[in-house]
Amino acid sequence: MTGINNFVWERYQGNLPFWAHTNQMHFTMQSGNYVSFRIYARSSSNDTLAVRNVTYYNYGNFSLYPNPSSSSISIKSDYKGPMDLEIIPLYKSSKILEFKVAADEKVDIHDLPKGDYLVRVRIGEDLVLESRLIKNE
Repeated sequence: MTGINNFVWERYQGNLPFWAHTNQMHFTMQSGNYVSFRIYARSSSNDTLAVRNVTYYNYGNFSLYPNPSSSSISIKSDYKGPMDLEIIPLYKSSKILEFKVAADEKVDIHDLPKGDYLVRVRIGEDLVLESRLIKNE
């Protein structure tokens, strides 16, 4: 967009210190937090040319365990809300399995054929983990 002279960052959700300079934002966020900003693009006469709302999430760390496994898997995370888990076969034409899970909840994979799978974990639309799973017999 032409005519932009500066950007103004306004925090409207969250509670953490931040430093903004032109179109760059700097902050440190602990696991499990989020912060939302409204960004105004302004002209040299201070007219608002555009507004964008941006939210940053820090869901924390995620890991798949145990791996390899023969009976069940879990997602280790500090995040305690609901997650969508997909198990996708990499080399066979089996169907994709989908689950709603919470952290450390066991997912039974005993009936899956031996092989390699892709595990994807999402929170809403956000992909937070993508990991290869080795299923033993």
